[in-house]
Amino acid sequence: MLRGSLDGAADRGLPAPTPEEPFEWVAGLFGLLGSPVRLHLLRILGEGDADVSELAGAVGRAMPTISQHLTQLKRAGVVASRHEKRRQIYSLANEEIAAAVAEIIRRAQQVQREVTHARPPDAHVAR
Repeated sequence: MLRGSLDGAADRGLPAPTPEEPFEWVAGLFGLLGSPVRLHLLRILGEGDADVSELAGAVGRAMPTISQHLTQLKRAGVVASRHEKRRQIYSLANEEIAAAVAEIIRRAQQVQREVTHARPPDAHVAR
């Protein structure tokens, strides 16, 4: 679970879950993870800590764009940051996040391969 529990989720930018609507918080998290850029950032951070310029270079996006995505991930408690001299270094909030993101990507790629191989070749269309 992110940061140990869902308690204090509102402090991290997500609505706190209620017993009546337990899926609202999770849906908000999945919405946050619905961005290819943010998934790419999480995959990179799963391999090790990095600053904004390193992440921007690896993802191929401008530093202000990467900073905005990191702010959203940090607000949700998915990413943490620390200062080292004049640089802000980002990391995953916990190892469970890295494992979950890696597993989702692995399984999605597996499904994509299965779907691609299951399609029949395009039939020649007679005119």
